[in-house]
Amino acid sequence: MEKQSRSYSVLRATILIGGFFELGMGIVILFAGDIVISISGGYPIPVFPLYWRTMGLLAIALGGLQIHAFRDLQRYVAIPIAASCVRLVLPVLTYMQMLDSPSMGFALVVSTVFDFLLAVVTLLLIYSIGLLNK
Repeated sequence: MEKQSRSYSVLRATILIGGFFELGMGIVILFAGDIVISISGGYPIPVFPLYWRTMGLLAIALGGLQIHAFRDLQRYVAIPIAASCVRLVLPVLTYMQMLDSPSMGFALVVSTVFDFLLAVVTLLLIYSIGLLNK
């Protein structure tokens, strides 16, 4: 029981960290996406910022949902599972983006590794605790 309780605490912390990370990145992308793109260099800033602002809103929504799921994981376990699935698909999209704009490579690799590891740890903890069986 001690191990399961510790795993449950780690899972909750992982979901909360992921939620706040997603929320923070969403806010940055929503309000300063053009600055982030210009800092990365070599990539033209789109004239219509609809795409990055939409991505920012989606990230804020996903982060908010994860923070909400933190309160009752047994009821809302589908939220971190869905967020983890999104995070597992991100590396494919990220590496496609790196082919288009290699100057953003370092930032994209760091964020992709973080997202991938967070997703794997979250899914493994959910499975090991047995939240899928309830």
